[in-house]
Amino acid sequence: MRAFAHHDRKGVIHSVVLFDAPDGVEAGVEPELGVLVTETDGVDLGDDADNLDAVRKFLDSRKVEVSRPSPARFVDRD
Repeated sequence: MRAFAHHDRKGVIHSVVLFDAPDGVEAGVEPELGVLVTETDGVDLGDDADNLDAVRKFLDSRKVEVSRPSPARFVDRD
């Protein structure tokens, strides 16, 4: 599964797009003006993937490590 985070320049996450497709297939959602898109590693929600409250809690407590090249990773929010 590939994950793409839509975030601002400070790494604050606006949304995350997850998709599972064969190699060579590209998909995505066009971001808002001024929002960056970065492929990310470390999105493992496990059993919580269907629990929207758990997903929101995960994303609210993380940001994208913007200083790292793609694929970036999620780090704890300051």
